[in-house]
Amino acid sequence: MRRILSLLLAVASLGIIVADLVTTTIAANARSRELREDLVRVPPPSGAVSKRGEAHAATRRAAATAVFEGKLATVDLLAHYQQALEATGWSTCGTRRSGYVYTGEVIQHHVYCKGPTQTATVSIEKATGDQTTQYALTFEWNTRWWWIPVFGLGLTLIAIIALQAAFRRQPVGKGRSITFRTELRLDECRQRLESLAGRSVDGLVLRRYEGFDSIIHFEMERHRRSRWNLNALAAYFYGTLRPEADGTRVEGRFGLSPAAKSVGAVVGILLLMGAALQARGTRAAILNAGIIIAAAVLAVLLAPRFWRADQSLVEQALERVLGARRVA
Repeated sequence: MRRILSLLLAVASLGIIVADLVTTTIAANARSRELREDLVRVPPPSGAVSKRGEAHAATRRAAATAVFEGKLATVDLLAHYQQALEATGWSTCGTRRSGYVYTGEVIQHHVYCKGPTQTATVSIEKATGDQTTQYALTFEWNTRWWWIPVFGLGLTLIAIIALQAAFRRQPVGKGRSITFRTELRLDECRQRLESLAGRSVDGLVLRRYEGFDSIIHFEMERHRRSRWNLNALAAYFYGTLRPEADGTRVEGRFGLSPAAKSVGAVVGILLLMGAALQARGTRAAILNAGIIIAAAVLAVLLAPRFWRADQSLVEQALERVLGARRVA
């Protein structure tokens, strides 16, 4: 069951990433064609001659550029495009510079906006005094917001962790670990564990069993009357059987179930995304997001405090089935 859930989580995470890449790239290609049409609709000022045009698209971004040459007064050039763009719904967003200040190769960019994803830029590429000899008009569609790489990294990490959980054996951790000993040989322990498949013992049910030549891994959890009777913070026992000279050593630890870990990882990513989005809102929204995350973390940290009853059940079950006694 753990492997199935881990594989499903990995496939879902990778599927979201691939689907996003494909759909946004298709959308960017469509946008690049629309941007070329938008360039044609904006008439250049008198005396400007089109020299070249280009368009390109990538994931979540598309741009189309037309370069013009001529001898034009910079003030008249900017006034022409301001009037032409504002007449079609664009608004002034400001100016910026690029290039090298020390060599004098500075390009002035006059930016216009339409919504959060569309910009139109008039770039003065070559100018002498108050006269422009070359400029470019660029229409751009860009949805590469800052939180998208964070979300993609989170999904990638979820996929990696899920694949590791699916194809690697469950390690026995040092925290909350317990040790038992039984005089039964490993083969006898193997047979008795196999007999537990499909039935509960002392309120516990065997969820996973995996045997090797010299080691056996198994997992147990509290028996549920129905599949809907779930408790994400309930204890889950990860056990290992190892042969010894005069019997078998049983080592185990308590932790959250694989399903709880997988769901918790997804919920944690969503909570972090929500908190990041709330950071742009009011202080009350930020405080609410922080309280939710703190409550979730506190619940996970406090869960082991309530596992004593489950630990007692595990001791009873191992004593009855394997004749094991806890080692101090």
